[in-house]
Amino acid sequence: NTPYTKLIKQKGGGAAYTASPSSFVQKAVFMQEAGMKRHLQVVGGIVIQNGAVLAARRGESKYAYVAHKYEFAGGKIEAGETPPQALAREFAEELRAKIEVGERFMRLTHEYPDFIVTLDTYFCTLLTPVSRTEHEELRFIPLAELSPADWAPADAPAVKALRAMAEGEKL
Repeated sequence: NTPYTKLIKQKGGGAAYTASPSSFVQKAVFMQEAGMKRHLQVVGGIVIQNGAVLAARRGESKYAYVAHKYEFAGGKIEAGETPPQALAREFAEELRAKIEVGERFMRLTHEYPDFIVTLDTYFCTLLTPVSRTEHEELRFIPLAELSPADWAPADAPAVKALRAMAEGEKL
């Protein structure tokens, strides 16, 4: 018995889902029909240069609560990837940049109305310049000017911690 088959039995069973889903699409359909939220594993790169952090502002989104908010560049971890591998891939795809992934800063989990995100943030060093390809805006924001309210809610606690570090406060 898997967690999926146990949940099916608790929910009254469903002939279409008597076995564990074998693909991401089947799992998403199963979770939706079982009343479960998707849980995304994502990574974000914290690039700090000259006392400012790289911020990538999202464009329009079907999820209004993240539209036009800043986020750390990064994205979803694909099957078989480590978080640093995913981060390097996402920077290459979204920013056309090569990075060196350093130590992990924070792991954050945030529940949005439609899904749950677990975000691993890592300090990164840019090896090549960034180019805006997907985001509405890319900019370096001085650490002292960071405002968590301007960031996607999942990223906001890391933003608050970075600002506190910049101000010399204990975390």
